[in-house]
Amino acid sequence: MDANLPDGIYFFIDQGLPLAELAMIEVPLDLETLLRTKAAANGTDLIRREPVELTCQSGAYGDATFLFYKTHEQDRLHMLAPKRFSTGTADAWLADRGAASVALHREATAIDP
Repeated sequence: MDANLPDGIYFFIDQGLPLAELAMIEVPLDLETLLRTKAAANGTDLIRREPVELTCQSGAYGDATFLFYKTHEQDRLHMLAPKRFSTGTADAWLADRGAASVALHREATAIDP
């Protein structure tokens, strides 16, 4: 993957993280469908080898921002995500974020498990 991003802070969902803590991973299919649909609705072109930042509205996170990239070799999208999500299944980060969201919701609303 050769996006060649400059050092800086990049958003992953609702977190701004330094580039050194991030890696490009293959986008899970459900999220890829959402990103492609949102990009088309916004008139955003998905050009191979050009990073695109897109913000979606989410009930759990408000604005959910993703930086994604269409590789030259294939039609699948890749996205910038915390390095811990760069191993395991493509949907591992979704499961992790979902569990974190449920935990935060329970804490904030004092709902018993």
